[in-house]
Amino acid sequence: MTALAGFGPLLRLALRRDRVKLAVWLLAVVGMSAYCGTAVRTVYADPADLKAVVGFVTGPAGIVMSGPGYGLAEPTHGAAFAGVYGVWVLLVSGIASILLVGRHSRAEEEAGRLELVRAGRVGRAAPLAVAAVIAVAFDALVLLASWGVLVAVGFTSGDSALFAAGVALVGLVFAAVTGVTAQLAEHSRTATSTAGLLLSGAMVVRAAGDILGDAEGRHGSWLSWLSPLAWAQQTRAYVDGRWWPLLLAAGLAVLLAVAAYALARRRDLGAGLVPARLGHARAPRWMGSPLGLALRVERGALLGWSTALLLAGALYGSLVASVESSVGQLDSGLLVEVMGGGTGAAVDGYLGVCVLTAVLMVTGYAVAAAHRAVGEETTGRLGLVLSAAVARPVWLGSLLVVAVLGSVVTLAAGGLGMGLGAWSVTGEAAYVGTCLAAHLVYLPAVWVVLAVAAVGFSLRPGWLAVAWVVLAYAAVVGVLGPALDLPEAVLDVSPFHHVGMPPLDDPTVGPLVVLAALAVLLAGLALVRFRRRDLATG
Repeated sequence: MTALAGFGPLLRLALRRDRVKLAVWLLAVVGMSAYCGTAVRTVYADPADLKAVVGFVTGPAGIVMSGPGYGLAEPTHGAAFAGVYGVWVLLVSGIASILLVGRHSRAEEEAGRLELVRAGRVGRAAPLAVAAVIAVAFDALVLLASWGVLVAVGFTSGDSALFAAGVALVGLVFAAVTGVTAQLAEHSRTATSTAGLLLSGAMVVRAAGDILGDAEGRHGSWLSWLSPLAWAQQTRAYVDGRWWPLLLAAGLAVLLAVAAYALARRRDLGAGLVPARLGHARAPRWMGSPLGLALRVERGALLGWSTALLLAGALYGSLVASVESSVGQLDSGLLVEVMGGGTGAAVDGYLGVCVLTAVLMVTGYAVAAAHRAVGEETTGRLGLVLSAAVARPVWLGSLLVVAVLGSVVTLAAGGLGMGLGAWSVTGEAAYVGTCLAAHLVYLPAVWVVLAVAAVGFSLRPGWLAVAWVVLAYAAVVGVLGPALDLPEAVLDVSPFHHVGMPPLDDPTVGPLVVLAALAVLLAGLALVRFRRRDLATG
């Protein structure tokens, strides 16, 4: 039997199982390109409006959100699309690839299905090869579909192909990254979370490198080139396109794929190359409850996310001096909406954008922590737990409490890191309190999204994913809303919009109280509903 025996039937089965998920993710990536491309051409049809939005991107906050800004001195619609919104399409592509590969590699192994499959005439390398082929096919479809919709919107064919190729190759890089983390970690959530942290780190490194380059009067710096996201942006699509930076992404994807295959050959089925640490022979008394067990299980992820946000916050905060030195570039009309109406608010506007980015990441972590409930139920472990003297609301409530505590700790870590970073370069200790408060004031909005996840889970395990839809909507509205001049009714759907953008805005108590009350109400409804449904069904 060859290493790829059974590859064909496994591939057909995987495509049959994931036909809906693949379509949804394809629609998400391509739809975002189509939406942003259409919005740029319609909302900013007038050259003056186009210059206004581009004026924001040439400032520090815009560079963090968007990128180095090629061709924006005399902007075209294509340059504005790629320079302002392109990085968010890249992020969605990376997330989609991470989730797809994680599902077809470590998740199958952890659930025990792969062991049953391998008991037949299936080669050792066939499952990983299926995950790789699905990732390549998905990103190839992303390339073709994105190219087609951008041409249909009205952009030039050659540059649209270049931009779409960058989106697809970023997806392939992080698909390969997930292939490696799936061999290292023993659990699927650890593998995908690690890959997600690396994607977030690529965004942070890209932003920091572009800020440093802007302070030196050039597009990007050496630090930018350490991020795969920057490689796609360095193609300069719709300006003076160049293909060679994509060779870096293609080369890294191939190297990581080879490494994943080599690592897969050196480990036992069901195990990770980085083995889970053995626990003590006797558990402490605090672990004798659902809450204690949930805290123990979540401890590693909480430590990792807190450390990552602390370091990212410190990096963003240390760039405050660069923001202050470049505020003279911010003379566009968008300052009224985004930077508080004048260059004096540039630092607070920059910090507000960084805080919102950290909040979105923390919300993703909180929803992922709640997502553990789905795995516990679908693998049958929940049934064993509930067979003891454990009430359903107590079990689900314990997971929610841990996710809430995790959001507090991780947001505090991000705020503390940002404040310390700003203090270190300005000498103003007040930044510590300002940044910490700006992070923590978002907690009620984070809890609303977490409560939505609980309601979805209480109706049906897979419906917890509706929280990811809410988070994605909030991210698009929060990041692109000011530039796209979206209607207030559209903005109000996002819970984060009601907080404002601290420290640029001073939040009011009323909306925060309403958000907290809404989170409590939804969580209560979830606990009541969960008592009434059958396990593994709706």
